[in-house]
Amino acid sequence: MGFLVITLPKKIGPYEVIEILGEGGVGSVYLAEQGPPISRRVAIKLIKLGMDTREVLARFELERQAVAMMSHPNIAKVLDAGETRTGRPYFVMEYVEGKPLTEHCDEHKLNVVERLRLFVRICAAIQHAHGRGILHRDVKPSNLLISYQDGHHVPMVIDFGLAKVLSSGASEATMLTTPGQLLGTPSYMSPEQVELPPDDIDNRADVYGLGIVLFELLTGSRPHERELGTGGLPALLRNMQREESTKPSTKLTELNSSLEDVAANRRTNPTSLTKRVRGDLDWITLKAIERNRERRYESVAQLKEDVELYLASEPILARPPTHAYRFERFLHRNRIAVVVVIAAVLAMVFGSGTSTFWYLKANSSRELKEIPIRLMDQLRTNVSNAHLWFEEALAGDLSLSVEEDVLRPMREAHTSVTLLRGGGETERGPIDAIREPETAELLRQLDTDLELLLSKSVERWTKREDEGQIGGELDQAFDHLFLGILDKANDISVSLTTASMKDWRTLAKMSILMNALGLALLLASFLITLGMVRKRFR
Repeated sequence: MGFLVITLPKKIGPYEVIEILGEGGVGSVYLAEQGPPISRRVAIKLIKLGMDTREVLARFELERQAVAMMSHPNIAKVLDAGETRTGRPYFVMEYVEGKPLTEHCDEHKLNVVERLRLFVRICAAIQHAHGRGILHRDVKPSNLLISYQDGHHVPMVIDFGLAKVLSSGASEATMLTTPGQLLGTPSYMSPEQVELPPDDIDNRADVYGLGIVLFELLTGSRPHERELGTGGLPALLRNMQREESTKPSTKLTELNSSLEDVAANRRTNPTSLTKRVRGDLDWITLKAIERNRERRYESVAQLKEDVELYLASEPILARPPTHAYRFERFLHRNRIAVVVVIAAVLAMVFGSGTSTFWYLKANSSRELKEIPIRLMDQLRTNVSNAHLWFEEALAGDLSLSVEEDVLRPMREAHTSVTLLRGGGETERGPIDAIREPETAELLRQLDTDLELLLSKSVERWTKREDEGQIGGELDQAFDHLFLGILDKANDISVSLTTASMKDWRTLAKMSILMNALGLALLLASFLITLGMVRKRFR
């Protein structure tokens, strides 16, 4: 039995070859040493023997030109280019000593926020390529290498071997693409890369690939497993047409026993990971991997912006329209009707001094009850933020201060409840609703729970190396107490809102009665005026 022996070239141009880094269908990548006056290691991509066809040479030249056109700290730079003595073209790139994105993140156990920050930088690099008119078309973790330099995780986008010049015409695309040829990696390819001709592919294909990468960063798995089997491209296309996109949070719940390992690789527990992913990250990912590219993000910049909005705790773009937006659209569609209604209401309100009096009284009563309601909303926000930052601090985020980010908002919440229980007096008058027995008892319990949460927080931070760790007994007790506080604050808001609505309905009835009287007077006045006009012109 014979063995195939791969012989490394000793030199490629002026570069000394050290080892082979990888092989593709048409080219090989070598690690080489550049000699004086500049001594450094480089990566050299060289066309294989016998692969110098017109199409391969054209694509190789396109990749070389594409990478040379770009200048971004997270895209591997072209340093040199040339031909061997036998006429085989090569180009020299900076050597990236890194690992694929997902492998690096798991090895260093980066949490979700750290992974998203890396993802944002990768998006910026891909967007830079798009700005230069270059579409990558093979975005996947193995083409997104991460190195660890001076305490920082540094991403680098590599391998533009399947790149497309976005401004190229159909004739050029045809020259570079054989009909029925699969360009890309099936599991990361957008449906249009299989369905449509190459000249119809745009930057939304890279958005799709980045969406699959984001899904994998969050869940440790891909939404779809695809292979180019015996059925070829037609079978792959049929499978892609039947695919249903699963939410990342749903995928996590389907992992069963492996979810523990996935969560551990993100320095958290299964419950916290699922809770973190559910919601905004689900919406962002699903919009990026939307099968219909018309419903996808229009650009990588939009995807990047939404991830940045999420990291900044701002509302994201991928969320469906809110009630406020729908209401605004309703007003826009029915402008005339709304103007007529508003005019009628104003006529009744301003036509009756008594009606105005009841309206103002009802509004004043409501605003007094909104004071503690707003306080409860702020309390929930402060306690929720404190809980979130506490979990991050326990997970090892050194940028957070337990005193400033956790204990201070808790103390503020506790102080506000204590002051509310002790007074309830405002410059507009007393807030009688908080003196109702049920509400007063809830406030007392809330005051006690907040005081206990403060002491538990201090105890848990002190014992963070043992009982206070995430998932420990103190963690469970802490979470139970935290959820109880949110429930009580919500119950107080609901109680006050219900009381406010009851008062509002009572006073509104009086207002309606006065408005009816005002309308009757207005109608009588109109009829009298009309009669006077008719009499005048008789």
